[in-house]
Amino acid sequence: MINQYLQYCDEEMVSPLSTRTLYKILEVREASQRRSLQGLDNIATDGAAAFETLEKIVDELKLLGAESEWCVQSKTTLKACKWYLKTQYPVNCRHGQPSTCPDHCCNFALSDNSDDAFKVECDHVHDTVCNSCESLKTVLREMKDQIRKEHIAFYSNDHQEDILYDFVKAKQSILHWNAHILRLCNQEKAKQDLLQNLTTSEAIVVMDWAMKFQQMKFSEKQSEWFGKRGLSWHISSVIFKDENSKEIEVQSYAHLYDSCTQDWYAVVSILEDLLFNFKSTHPSISQVYLSSDEAGCYHNNSLIAALPSIGESTGISVRRFDHSEPQHGKDICDRILCPMKAAIRTFCNEGHDILTANDMHIALTERLVKGTTAAVCSVDESNKNAEVRKLEGFSKFHNFSFEFEGIRVWRCYGIGSGKFVPYKSLIVQRQKSPSLIIKEPFSPISVPRVLKPGKQTTLDSAPVFVCPKPDCIKTFARFADFELHLDVGEHVVQKEPADLEHNIYVKLKRDWVAMFATVQTEERQPLHYKPCTRSEQYALEANMGWALAKARSGSSQFSEKVKDYLTKKFDIGERTGQKVSAEQVAKDMRNARTHDNQRLFGREDWLTKLQVQVCEKKAGKEGDEDDDREVGEQRHAVEEVIENLGLKHPIIFDVYNLCPYYHGNKLSSFNVSMLKDMCGYFEIPYKSRDLKRDLLAKVSELVKESTIDLDVEFKRRLHKETKGTQKSFESSLDEDTAILKNYKFEEYWELGICQVTKLQ
Repeated sequence: MINQYLQYCDEEMVSPLSTRTLYKILEVREASQRRSLQGLDNIATDGAAAFETLEKIVDELKLLGAESEWCVQSKTTLKACKWYLKTQYPVNCRHGQPSTCPDHCCNFALSDNSDDAFKVECDHVHDTVCNSCESLKTVLREMKDQIRKEHIAFYSNDHQEDILYDFVKAKQSILHWNAHILRLCNQEKAKQDLLQNLTTSEAIVVMDWAMKFQQMKFSEKQSEWFGKRGLSWHISSVIFKDENSKEIEVQSYAHLYDSCTQDWYAVVSILEDLLFNFKSTHPSISQVYLSSDEAGCYHNNSLIAALPSIGESTGISVRRFDHSEPQHGKDICDRILCPMKAAIRTFCNEGHDILTANDMHIALTERLVKGTTAAVCSVDESNKNAEVRKLEGFSKFHNFSFEFEGIRVWRCYGIGSGKFVPYKSLIVQRQKSPSLIIKEPFSPISVPRVLKPGKQTTLDSAPVFVCPKPDCIKTFARFADFELHLDVGEHVVQKEPADLEHNIYVKLKRDWVAMFATVQTEERQPLHYKPCTRSEQYALEANMGWALAKARSGSSQFSEKVKDYLTKKFDIGERTGQKVSAEQVAKDMRNARTHDNQRLFGREDWLTKLQVQVCEKKAGKEGDEDDDREVGEQRHAVEEVIENLGLKHPIIFDVYNLCPYYHGNKLSSFNVSMLKDMCGYFEIPYKSRDLKRDLLAKVSELVKESTIDLDVEFKRRLHKETKGTQKSFESSLDEDTAILKNYKFEEYWELGICQVTKLQ
């Protein structure tokens, strides 16, 4: 670690701390691999969380009567399977293709059996069984059988079905993650194949919108810290082979905006400007291959239809557009963003403000980042006139090749011959040549980023940087070479058993085992596990196309009961200021009850956190930021007044506001079970033999104590001022009461806080 730091400082020409100081730092603050992470892959995170859910289910089954030995072995197998999906499974999917194992064979797993254009017939038999993949299927099958066993003492049928529901959801997330990894490995082949066959007349462009840059000031007041406006910037990393040296070079172009709509037209405008500038400095380049993630601005009909016309205006034709799996494939852009952000922050720390895109441009010009350049621009939407027909099933297509008379599309890279779509069936009116308004142009790139194969080393020469890919044995002495290898380098795979000695990960594992000889290194098999063959019938048996991504479906219609429940939840949050998170709403739906203590929703009506968030946005509950700020200030003032008067928020149990029930003498509509649940929720002591009248008395007492009758004070003063005017009455109110009146006092009557209506 210290050597890596010293090497990096040497490359960046920064004076490092002394070696003694570095050792002192490590002595005080030990290095740790565990840390909080943000911006992770959604599918991978859900899959990892699903394994934790399964482990909790196993723990619960153990308490309910499952065999202890089976529970211990199942948890061990689940942890081993989770590790396998994270590390070894991607290696199996990337190499050895085509494979005789159906769980690893990309051609088999990604072929669409219903369409020959997206199908590849394997010339081999899939008769190989992967023990690790089979272990996952076995433990899932065993868990389902355990949940269904009669000797497991569930509290009720609902309890059993709830656990089964959680198991099914977790299993779906794990299998989705499994398929996601295989698709990811297959889509990576597009970039690797291009890099291996790249000529001096071709280039690869990887695109990504960076997160908006938050404005910075060298000396910032507290009031200026709030409500900052983000500055948009788009990163395009161009990979090409130098015409003279034949070495691979990477150049990154940043388009900076004060304000920009990140849509397909902005992307087309950026591409045209990028290719025009790149052609002027590299006239030998005549073809480009585009790559991006599946963000809406990149993966849409309008952009695909507009790309062929770019070659006519720039002299560089677009040959293909490959979309990577969600949240993957743009790492080259993410890596260059880190030093660019650091350069801007350094410039700000030297006494400058970063408030506009022009300020960012100055910072990136003064503090140069190797292999980068930036321009300030804005989008001219006056030429936005394209009209296209929607391509049926467009969301399923991830690879597009542009031919003379049309576009050829694929569901997955290299799978099948593809489907040809003529331009005339897609384009109604061609997009005019878009144009950017350039405020500050790109500056020449003085220091290139070049991948030099001679800089790579092996383990014997004590390298400092090791490729993090588990299957790659390349190591590097310089950080710049290591970073370029991650961007464009070819990963070298260990093919012979002897190569294992050169794999740093294998060496570390063996050293660790040598230090702790008592650690058991054999992988234990699940209880009742036996080698399986493909002739046995499994519910999880792989079929052709098992890893294909499902087409995006339209929004499903929720029942009126679900809509009513969500509306009540949102309204209570809006009116009380106690907004419930989408995750909590999803949990509450599972336990929601009617007055008779019956489940309000079936399992088919349960929503996920994401679905609740979408409903909230559609309902327009988030509002404008300025309105939210004003409402928040008003609500804060009201809450302070209520606190001074000794008031409490309305008593709410799930979606039931108990205050109107109390004042309307309707608490008796809840049955005994529901009243007991209320007492448990509000931590009211009760006995199991308490009758309904006893429980009603306890709940009524709670509501009565919490809804301090503010109307008593109003009635007293109203009686005192009966002979006076409305104005004199208002003037007699104390400061707190006047504030409440100014902020829609009648709203709090509806919530049961008091019984005062509007004063007329």
